[in-house]
Amino acid sequence: MAVHLFTEWSKSPGHLDHWERTGREQGEECGLPNLGQTCYLSAVLQCLYHTLPLTHYLISQAFKEDVVKRSPSRGQVVQAAADILTEMDRGKPKKGTLAYFKGVCGRMDDLFAGSGQREAHDLLSSFLTWVHQDLSSSRNACKKCGLEPERRSTISDIFEGIHRATIICPESGAIICSIHERFWSLSLPLNNPGETPLEDALQQYYHTRAIKWYCHYCRREHLCHRQMHILFLPKVLILHLNRYNIKGSDPKLNWVTFPTEELTLDGHLTPGQKGRPWSKFSLYSICNHHGNKKRGHYTACCRSNHPQHVQTPWLFFDDEEVRPIERFKNPRDAHILFYIGVSQVQQESRQTCLASGGMGLQ
Repeated sequence: MAVHLFTEWSKSPGHLDHWERTGREQGEECGLPNLGQTCYLSAVLQCLYHTLPLTHYLISQAFKEDVVKRSPSRGQVVQAAADILTEMDRGKPKKGTLAYFKGVCGRMDDLFAGSGQREAHDLLSSFLTWVHQDLSSSRNACKKCGLEPERRSTISDIFEGIHRATIICPESGAIICSIHERFWSLSLPLNNPGETPLEDALQQYYHTRAIKWYCHYCRREHLCHRQMHILFLPKVLILHLNRYNIKGSDPKLNWVTFPTEELTLDGHLTPGQKGRPWSKFSLYSICNHHGNKKRGHYTACCRSNHPQHVQTPWLFFDDEEVRPIERFKNPRDAHILFYIGVSQVQQESRQTCLASGGMGLQ
């Protein structure tokens, strides 16, 4: 049995500098059994398992103090997730535990019942919502933007960002109003065939749009400009690469190139707004989709759970199969990207490791 060093997430909210290594025995990185077209489930679970702040919170059983007994699932989703992630952490996931997790998801939404293939991003979005409901508690309104109070949880603390949409009158240049919206992931439409840099997809997502709006300056409805920026960055950034937004488009004809280190969203922040303690994001997991919208197969690529991120290998997960990736390259079938915020201190540490001969990722 291999000894892995598990990186503990800082218990102080929003603080990413404090990564505490705790030595404990774990099983080898493991795959998950296919219960019959459940590759989408396995790929999402691998990405969630490698989301260290979430995994530590669940397998440490810290979540039990936060469970809301009157949630829609009565705490069953978060408990089922903790059970399967704990068994994955020990290197011995049981088919029955995975089947129970799938059954709980199926009871929450008929879409995930039965043995049919499902969309991984749909499952991920639903899962985060259900666990948020299982753990949510009342909090105050956002101090930065005055956004209405909403029930908060560890899920929202990890994955939530806030957008500010500003409606501008093009005739007077005056700001008509500002709207704040929470998000847990960004779904980026890929409209053009060929290779698309991730930054281009983000630029397209955040570009100024023309919408009809009632302007109280002009006292009439007319085309206005809608500008959207990020007011509040999430700790973990999920990017969904949506290749199926145009009828008749072939997803194999468009793919995205993306950085594994130092992804920055500074250009999309609200003007004058500084980010959190981290300024860049580091890739740690990818959910891949091979095939087309009607049929296909899901796999995952994830960084091993070691504290020395640069020196650890990437692993490829295909249901029960697990194999190391010696030279990581952008998979053309990438479907969902998982990035984690990295502080300036961690960036400098990684650069030093690379310069001293650490394993580079292409």
